[in-house]
Amino acid sequence: MDAERPRRRRRRGRDEEEDGGYQGPDRISRHLTRFRHLGDPQCRQEFLFSMSRLILSEDLDRALIKKIRVFAIHPHDAGLDLLTNLFIDLSISKSKLLELDITIDDENSYNYEECSKISFSLPNKVFETGTNLTALFLKFCSVGTCENVKFPCLKTMSLTFVLIPDEMLTNLITNSPNLEDLSLVYCFNVVVLRISNSNLRRLTVGTRGNLTLLEMEAPRFEMFDYHGIFPAHHSDIDEHAVQTSQIVEFSTPNRFGLESLNTLTMANVRVDDATLRKMLSAFKFFETAKLHCCTLGVVPFIVNPRLETLEIEDSMQERILLHSETLQTLAMTNHAVDYVFHSLAGMQFNSLKALELIGNIYFESGIFNLTDVPCLETVVVSSCFLLRDFRLSSHSVNSLTMQSCFSLEEAAINSPNLRSFTYASTVCNLSVLIIPDDASINLCLIKHPDYDNVMEAYYEMML
Repeated sequence: MDAERPRRRRRRGRDEEEDGGYQGPDRISRHLTRFRHLGDPQCRQEFLFSMSRLILSEDLDRALIKKIRVFAIHPHDAGLDLLTNLFIDLSISKSKLLELDITIDDENSYNYEECSKISFSLPNKVFETGTNLTALFLKFCSVGTCENVKFPCLKTMSLTFVLIPDEMLTNLITNSPNLEDLSLVYCFNVVVLRISNSNLRRLTVGTRGNLTLLEMEAPRFEMFDYHGIFPAHHSDIDEHAVQTSQIVEFSTPNRFGLESLNTLTMANVRVDDATLRKMLSAFKFFETAKLHCCTLGVVPFIVNPRLETLEIEDSMQERILLHSETLQTLAMTNHAVDYVFHSLAGMQFNSLKALELIGNIYFESGIFNLTDVPCLETVVVSSCFLLRDFRLSSHSVNSLTMQSCFSLEEAAINSPNLRSFTYASTVCNLSVLIIPDDASINLCLIKHPDYDNVMEAYYEMML
């Protein structure tokens, strides 16, 4: 028994060191470890007492604290907030704090639909004296106004469900000259967003409502992900309804300030034709675009001569204009039954290498004809209930997959270099099949269990 005790102590000490999350005196490590267990009233009082003693002791003066992580303080306790602020203040002023991560009441985030629920406010001294900070993560807290923001070393900043004035957000971004990654997700009171940073490379923006102005200037920009928000109670709305936030106006002070963008992602957003054209013209040379649950009119990708990959899922648009000489990958998915894609009509696929069509895609007279596709290699057609006649004639296609196309009546496949052919659907008339003798063929003839009702619903919709 006695021989085992030292080993148990060492094991327990090692566990505490791992939970602590940073290097420092043992006493401080034990205090920070207890942050995870503040739901128990006795532990809570013990922690408040020990934190008070720690702040008044000399241990904090000697500690080299590199990271502070505060997670899930619940229920709200003014005394704990005060001690937390004081501990952060002393850590920044007396130690070279590199990373600050504060998440308040993450397990009850559904209560934060209104900013009045936010109780924790970050002290302004963090922004005035945090000159060594390289990463800042804030979630479910508020930030006041501070004129003297100094973040010369900050590279990563993430604000989620943060109550912050527009002016303060602009100051944070502008006065962080080395900022590379910025995430602003569902922050309160942000209706005007100005992004001006010469070093910024990646930006994620999630809005709770309409954004009246999006102004951007970031010459090293590489990735932009913008998404709106669905209502809190999804079951209260039609499951196929597209709920979006709107970008009302877009501008850039320098027309060459965003041309380095490589990837553009937009989800649950509504943009009118004029604003969308301004955005796409500013992001002129991006190569990848992803649209999810967007409501758009005419999408003028014709102004983006380097676009190679386009992914569209459950979005509504009148028409898409493309550069047929550059597009290499096109994936279109539509799971809704109350609208269809009308985007394939008139599209040219001169350089296309991969094509994927899934769901409720519109085909002129129910016919999809792939004959002028000199570079096409991979084709996937799945769950396209509006497709009745499929025709493929290509020497370049080496992989073809067709599955769950229950309305398909006839198919003609002339692909002498095809290496893999997969068909999983109902029986159709295969009028032409020209493929190599050694091609791999996977055939599965099935019938949808509710085939008749599914077809009836689609025919009624089309009528």
